[in-house]
Amino acid sequence: QVLASAGHVVEVNPRLFCYHDNRFDAISSPENIRKNIVQEVLGGILCREPKLRDRYKRMRLIQLEFWLHRVNGLLASLRNRPYFTEQMDEQLLQPLEKILNINKWRDEVFRVLQSN
Repeated sequence: QVLASAGHVVEVNPRLFCYHDNRFDAISSPENIRKNIVQEVLGGILCREPKLRDRYKRMRLIQLEFWLHRVNGLLASLRNRPYFTEQMDEQLLQPLEKILNINKWRDEVFRVLQSN
């Protein structure tokens, strides 16, 4: 079921206990991107039945950590490719590395999610 509300579409899923309104910044800072990830995961936790929340949280934390390491590994391997250029570094890798900084994710995402 889909409802129109205040100029945007809200999808209602009767299996969930709440709905997600995923409106994000048009051009978000690395900090806001990490904050949005936390909000999305916390929203997903709250949407589960109470008995399923801990399992979902553990699963999402594992998935996020593996994803983060996998993407950082891909970025590192891209630097060793013969077609890698300084322009790719400036316009692609450096901005992504600011977003995907593992230490900042540990502090701003994983620590927050584990404490809730």
